Amino acid sequence: MIRDMAYFEALFNEMLNDPKASVETLEGLKKGREAMRMSLQISPKAKTSEAVLKFWATGKMLTLAWKKNKKKKKKKAKIDPEISERAAVLANMKKQIATAKVNAQRAATIEAQKQIEATE
Repeated sequence: MIRDMAYFEALFNEMLNDPKASVETLEGLKKGREAMRMSLQISPKAKTSEAVLKFWATGKMLTLAWKKNKKKKKKKAKIDPEISERAAVLANMKKQIATAKVNAQRAATIEAQKQIEATE
């Protein structure tokens, strides 16, 4: 997908030279181009060739990383059932603690509101 951003840069340049292209279309393309550049922290004032090189190199690097991660996933050992059970218990406890915190905050807010109303 990131490599497609490089093609989008080329499309934008071609549309600039197209006499049939409307101003609204070019403005929309420009906004899209700037958003894509900002996603990879490429300056909006950077040359098109620089942006294309960065998009292409990033896309190539991510493709290689994805292929390596895909191979690693196949080699992963199975998780011990006891460990997965412990993880489930831990997740449940974390959820209960978070709920208790929220309830305690609500109770404190209600109590504070009652005290405010009592003083008025």
